[in-house]
Amino acid sequence: MDLNKIFNYKEQLEKDLTFEEISKLYREILYDKYGELKDSDSIHLYQLLRDTIDIFTQMVKGREFEDSYLKNKIKW
Repeated sequence: MDLNKIFNYKEQLEKDLTFEEISKLYREILYDKYGELKDSDSIHLYQLLRDTIDIFTQMVKGREFEDSYLKNKIKW
């Protein structure tokens, strides 16, 4: 793994994309891997990551969630 390459891309993404766009990009990359998953635990983990990214992105934008919603949405 080339950490310099990673951090260079990170800096470039932060210059060119909004946080919301970066979140969407990450979700799309995860979705590409999701197509390769076979076992239910991996599929559930994908869904959990996707939901967590969505919620975090919305929280950064100022949205507030009820605790009951978060407890029901983000659970194993």
